[in-house]
Amino acid sequence: PGLHMFANSCFIAGGLKDLPLDALNRQIGGRNVGVTFNVGDDAFQLRGACTKNDLDLQLQLLTAYLTAPAFRAETAEQFMQQMDAGYAQRAH
Repeated sequence: PGLHMFANSCFIAGGLKDLPLDALNRQIGGRNVGVTFNVGDDAFQLRGACTKNDLDLQLQLLTAYLTAPAFRAETAEQFMQQMDAGYAQRAH
């Protein structure tokens, strides 16, 4: 239980193998692209949305997340801290 929440939160936030998310965001700044990841009951979904002018960049970004995603321990730690805070808030 909860593994899907972990994956949904950490996959995109981990950035790419050679490019953490903040650096990636700086590189694509001003462009209208986006990537989401979702774990469903029977499938993983990697989706993108962009303007027609940014389609090439969008396809490159999706390809990069398919071929070189990164797992970063600090992203997992941030997720766990958010979960702890969420549980504490629910307890009150």
